[in-house]
Amino acid sequence: HVWPPYAEDMGGSDEKAVKDILAVLKGMFWKKDNKSQTTDAKKGEGGGGECDDDADFPDPVDYVVSRWNSDPFAMCSYSYLKLGAVWQQIEHLFAPYPSKDPQVFFAGEATSLEGIQCVTGAHKSGERAARAVMAAMANRRRGAAK
Repeated sequence: HVWPPYAEDMGGSDEKAVKDILAVLKGMFWKKDNKSQTTDAKKGEGGGGECDDDADFPDPVDYVVSRWNSDPFAMCSYSYLKLGAVWQQIEHLFAPYPSKDPQVFFAGEATSLEGIQCVTGAHKSGERAARAVMAAMANRRRGAAK
């Protein structure tokens, strides 16, 4: 996830965006001694002791590049609580509908009390909604069994 102003430099091709992000990941997670302990034994045998980042760092199996600023469904939007808002408004937003015998359940980062504006919030709200769907189905089965 990259946001402006950093994302504006990634406005080129998908391949350039992936290459730029891989460079960041290499800097964060790839160490020169990451090959294995056997590399040290091979130093004297012409095996080389340091990783060639391009040759040794794994390429992604696949990738999808989305562009938040040109996505017709996002258009640079995100959720936020305006000044004076209260957390209970989020609870109203994710409340199943109708309240008796719910048929519609809501999830997404905007409905999260734990991670508003974040992927984590979207994930957790999806789990919450799935539990609510399962509970509603169980309640229907119990009602039908009576």
